[in-house]
Amino acid sequence: MKVLLIIPAYNEEASILYTIETVRHFNRQNNLQLEYIVINDGSKDRTERILRDNEIPHITHPRNRGIGRAVQSGYRYAAAHGYDIAIQYDGDGQHDARFIMDLIEPIVNGEADLVIGSRYIKGGKYYTNGGLRRAGGRFISLLLYLFCYRAIQDPTSGFRAASADVVRHFAKHYRNPYPEPASLADLIWEGFRIKEVPVAMRKRYGGRSSIRNWRTLYYMYYTTVSIYEESHRKEGAPKTRDIAETVKSGDIQEIADLTENPEIPGPANVSEIPGAADLPTDKKDMQYGQYENSFL
Repeated sequence: MKVLLIIPAYNEEASILYTIETVRHFNRQNNLQLEYIVINDGSKDRTERILRDNEIPHITHPRNRGIGRAVQSGYRYAAAHGYDIAIQYDGDGQHDARFIMDLIEPIVNGEADLVIGSRYIKGGKYYTNGGLRRAGGRFISLLLYLFCYRAIQDPTSGFRAASADVVRHFAKHYRNPYPEPASLADLIWEGFRIKEVPVAMRKRYGGRSSIRNWRTLYYMYYTTVSIYEESHRKEGAPKTRDIAETVKSGDIQEIADLTENPEIPGPANVSEIPGAADLPTDKKDMQYGQYENSFL
């Protein structure tokens, strides 16, 4: 089974090496060869140079196109190269590779088409500076329930695993700039099966979030409109889907500047990445007082 991690990055010079090392560390600890590709969305800092100097597989947008287009480039790449599962994995260090198998398992077992790593169901944890983000998530959950008749506890999570059918769907239809909630509405109405599993997320390893200040208000406005649009462009009730519809691979537009499947490079020099040498190896190590200090 071919699994690809899609890692969007915009101005992530402070965290991208650390993020990649968490994946490599997970591969070494579990004797796996999960592949990954970074989508450099027109970064203006040293992100591109770091990716090149460390021979990290990546696609670079010549200009910033937004998180939705960055992730969709990853889905198009995954669809064109025949991956069975694609996982969104943030480039800012928030996501924890130790939960990757938890995301994959329901897809492998035929229980779900999209699996969300949820911070807000039982067993999930997340560090935050306040309740505003959580309140916004609850409002979006309410919108999905009202318009799509489905309760999703963590609709803004960007830590998600998609089956091959969802990968092909997203390669053709994916919102920009803030895709997660609207893409859930789209999948619900198309009859795809969605499941949440508990995960823990960390604070950003470095850099700044793109959703801050006035952008928070725009994010909420855009998300509300996009969920409404996704639910009202369909007719009738949400579909039920036992076997997901297939899309011919020829329908997927190749990424013009990347025609070969990249090889996974060797491990980076861990000593040059602050904090990477202290990576815990088991989820039971997550005692959240020391977790923040040892991992960040």
